[in-house]
Amino acid sequence: MSVSPYTIKKNANLLLVNETEGLDGINKHIKNIKPNKVTIIGGYKSISNSVKKNLKKTLLKIK
Repeated sequence: MSVSPYTIKKNANLLLVNETEGLDGINKHIKNIKPNKVTIIGGYKSISNSVKKNLKKTLLKIK
């Protein structure tokens, strides 16, 4: 996983989702860690627009 060094450098959590995965577990985890920013790695083939929209509802800032 090429993003692992980035997460280590930033002391960040890495949450893996597939393109259409339900986000109940992910949303629960995000609410527990209370990040102020999320970086989505990958394009539209990696994560669907519906997943992005769901994250935008949960978070303050998506890069």
